[in-house]
Amino acid sequence: MSEYPPLPESAAPLLTAIVPARNEARNIERCVRSILASEYPDLEVVAVDDHSTDGTGEILERLALEDDRLRVLRAQELPEGWFGKPWACWQGYRAARGGLLLFTDADTAHGPALHGHAVAVLFAERSQLVTVMPRQEMLTFWERVVQPHFFLLLGIRYGSPERLNRNADPRHAIANGQFILVTRESYEALGGHGRVHGQVVEDLALAQEYAGAGRRMFFAVADQHMTTRMYTS
Repeated sequence: MSEYPPLPESAAPLLTAIVPARNEARNIERCVRSILASEYPDLEVVAVDDHSTDGTGEILERLALEDDRLRVLRAQELPEGWFGKPWACWQGYRAARGGLLLFTDADTAHGPALHGHAVAVLFAERSQLVTVMPRQEMLTFWERVVQPHFFLLLGIRYGSPERLNRNADPRHAIANGQFILVTRESYEALGGHGRVHGQVVEDLALAQEYAGAGRRMFFAVADQHMTTRMYTS
């Protein structure tokens, strides 16, 4: 991904990072601070506190006082037929001002160059969706035992990034919900998370919607620019 140089500041559209968070007090400050430390020149963050009971909302409110690029939303009640994450993402989208939308998880940490390279990929590859695979933090014995098998199975099922980037069949499309960057135009045209509101694996469903509509997607490895720790037990 580093081979795609960031756009000049004058050509960089406003990017809205949308962070849904439910009971993420352990992770949320690291995530939000890492996004706000981005080298990307025109960025805002919309964090959606999804009825947290562990202090996530209070942490976000404190961070918002430090940086006015961060806005905090309190999630509305879940409508019938929706799952929680698509609903939180949808509310974040409705508050976003950017022409580019980045949906990212609260357990991620973003390097300062990540967003610039990702936006450059979007434009250079003429894509409407860019998704990346970060470096997985595996600190305990069982994390190191179980998780590599999971990613091995994904590799067997979907193949290499090069194969994914040649794919046009919705049955073989995939995106990583930890980082999904889209153009606002494509997201709205397809119905965004409203289109996949009843899907548990909403990132996969969203990728399939993009592929089915003939929208170009690009999968990149970002292990030098992003990390995540998915599980702690």
